[in-house]
Amino acid sequence: MTAFIPRFKGGGMSEPLGEGSEVYSFFEKAQGKAAAKKITKALPLYWGSQPISAAPFYFGAVVFFMFVFGLFVVKGKDKWWIVAVVVVSFLLSLGKNLGFLSDLMIDYFPGYNKFRDVKNIIFIQHFAMVVMAMLAGRGIVLEQIEGKKILKSLKYSWFIVGGVALLFALLPGIAGDFRGPSDIRLAQAGWPEQLLNALRDDRKSVLRIDAFRSFVFVSLSAGVVWLFIQKKIKTSYAVVLWVVLVLVDLWPVNKKYMNNDSFVAKSKVEKPFTASKADQEILKDSDPDFRVLNLTVSPFQDASTSYFHKSIGGYHGAKMERYQELFDHQLYPEIRRLIGGFQNPNTLDSVLTTLDVINMLNTRYFIYDPNSSPLVNSNALGNAWFVDEFKVVANANEEVDALSEFDAANEAIVDERFSGQLKDVALGSGRNSQIELLEYGPNYLKYEARVSGGTSLAVFSEIYYPKGWDALVDGQPVNYLRANYILRAMAIPEGRHTVEFKFEPASYFVGNKISLASSLILILAAAGLIFVEWKRKVRHDEKATE
Repeated sequence: MTAFIPRFKGGGMSEPLGEGSEVYSFFEKAQGKAAAKKITKALPLYWGSQPISAAPFYFGAVVFFMFVFGLFVVKGKDKWWIVAVVVVSFLLSLGKNLGFLSDLMIDYFPGYNKFRDVKNIIFIQHFAMVVMAMLAGRGIVLEQIEGKKILKSLKYSWFIVGGVALLFALLPGIAGDFRGPSDIRLAQAGWPEQLLNALRDDRKSVLRIDAFRSFVFVSLSAGVVWLFIQKKIKTSYAVVLWVVLVLVDLWPVNKKYMNNDSFVAKSKVEKPFTASKADQEILKDSDPDFRVLNLTVSPFQDASTSYFHKSIGGYHGAKMERYQELFDHQLYPEIRRLIGGFQNPNTLDSVLTTLDVINMLNTRYFIYDPNSSPLVNSNALGNAWFVDEFKVVANANEEVDALSEFDAANEAIVDERFSGQLKDVALGSGRNSQIELLEYGPNYLKYEARVSGGTSLAVFSEIYYPKGWDALVDGQPVNYLRANYILRAMAIPEGRHTVEFKFEPASYFVGNKISLASSLILILAAAGLIFVEWKRKVRHDEKATE
């Protein structure tokens, strides 16, 4: 419905309202005009079921009407493949609301599970509806449809599409009670019921306004069709009027959600963040291979720290599930303890020694005030270290739980599926062994290990990811394992060794070879075609000469 009536569900999470709104009146009486104007610039009008909604999927009332009109007047195979595309893409966009179909696509259709949001496929529906609308207009302009049939189809289309819009304009209450999930959060934040009722009245009002707006555009579109088939206007005028209607329909809605405020200056893009005093101090460290925890921002919802340093946090729309689980189970409680330590400086030193997960992530600096020097964490364990012992647990759940009480500097937690790689490890050998990072790159890591006292277990402060990362000791491929739920570990024999990790996913290299072979075949085919054409032309010229 939002494809036809933009604010059918309120619009977005942050919508402006004018002085005629109920919320404005509420705040004007309570706090005055200035406060009312400020508050009504951004209100949570959206009351649908989506957790986040920045804007509606609005296709345009004109396109919607012309699509339905096309269902009556367009004939042949084009009509049915378009209808099929519209129906299938709509059903797929329902996601978990039609779980069996969505799960089928995610589980069995390659690449489908890579989409961040199943709703994205609704753009295919939009495209197909536009094509149908254009075919309907083409049929009218080229006079491929009988006049009486056009009039009958026009009447049916206007009654259906215009009738739906007019129904919601006159009776917006049939859309629901205008209560949304956000209302619970607003009530918890202290919004009184009277204010929530005013907000719901405004939601009903914007639905009524937009429904009537859609009715007007549907009627104008139908009017252009009627004027053309009645020979009241020329073809060129009709086409111009349709284009103008589409622009006037879509432009205000689009500009409301995608406008100048949605963009930033080029200089801001090239340098989006300015280094704080804390950042500048950290950048003086000549060793780039450590991590930073910035407590002045939400560490896992902010990317500014990652712009200057290697951060244990950051932001990405598609998060690594295992790292997110580590955050939920272990990192978050440790960060809370750390913040408590800053609030009570007398306990800070003792708190730092208990942050085993933060320390195993090689977190050397804590930013607690951007205008002050950062706190240096002397307990950070570095890029890699040897442990004296290991604890084998039954599964991943026990593995992440065991991180609550372990000594990261001397102990590793290992899932029993990797226990076969630990049979030669000599307990206690780690204290006499050393390992140092020599080279660091996104796809290559090189260490020098000096092991004494028997085979030792090294833990690397890097994410365990076996799908592409290969390990080598002195140039020979070796196995490595997962430790501490997310990190890499390796049993290294006694002696001096070069340890390397290389990111070499087979799919990438095989894909490159296939791409190269395909390109060569294409070039050879094109060259062969040119040669055949050249030979044919030569023979033709020879015959003409004879």
